[in-house]
Amino acid sequence: MSLTQSMARYKKAYKNYRHIMLDIATKKEHIKIIARNGKDSFWNRQKTYLYALCVENSLCNGDLDFFTFENSVVPGCMNFKYKSGQLFMCNMDQNHNFLGTFGANEYAFLNVPEEIVLDIGSKVGDSPIYFTLNGAKNVIAVPEKSFYEILLKNVKANDLENRISVSSATYSGGEKDLSLKELTEKYKIDSGVLKVDGENSIKKLISEDNQILKIFKRIQVLFEGSPDDIEKKLQDAGFKTHIEKRALKDGTDNTGFVCAEL
Repeated sequence: MSLTQSMARYKKAYKNYRHIMLDIATKKEHIKIIARNGKDSFWNRQKTYLYALCVENSLCNGDLDFFTFENSVVPGCMNFKYKSGQLFMCNMDQNHNFLGTFGANEYAFLNVPEEIVLDIGSKVGDSPIYFTLNGAKNVIAVPEKSFYEILLKNVKANDLENRISVSSATYSGGEKDLSLKELTEKYKIDSGVLKVDGENSIKKLISEDNQILKIFKRIQVLFEGSPDDIEKKLQDAGFKTHIEKRALKDGTDNTGFVCAEL
């Protein structure tokens, strides 16, 4: 992003955008913000950036509230409110899905109330927490190996251990890798909905037996590049599919969702 584009982004969100850009450029973690809505606070760099992105994409007018708490200055962590939940999450710099999940409700297609959700590719925990706060009966989060400790920390920080089961097994390669059949048997899933994120996970999903996919009423796959292979796989398994574009204008034009329903 050019300096002019970056300035336009921060100017739209903040009255003191020049000071903020200087603080970000000098890598300060305790940034005074004065938002265009008249509210002010002290935030870290990550929350300051995400709020500007949220305003730019018109995603800050619904259930997502950045101003629930006075301060958010712990490096790499942020507090916020989503619906009735006051949340605290860390390692947000490793997650590009946060605003799409909580701001744009990009997983609304799965219609999770009272459903068991198998969440493959849970990253830092935004999607399993989103599913829980939207009424899922139970969520099984299957992160990539590198995200396991981060995800577990965020689930515990929000007291959701009893509602989100974090799998130590992976679905994207590795010594503890399980098949979809093994995951459904381990967690006793005979009906539910499935979310998949991650290139290796998508490749593995394409190799699965069509019959095991039919355990899930709805499947939503976040893809990057061409969706043709995974869409054909789901259609061959008997699902009706459509493509949904991502809501965020942040360089993710080549990504979207394959949404499938029996």
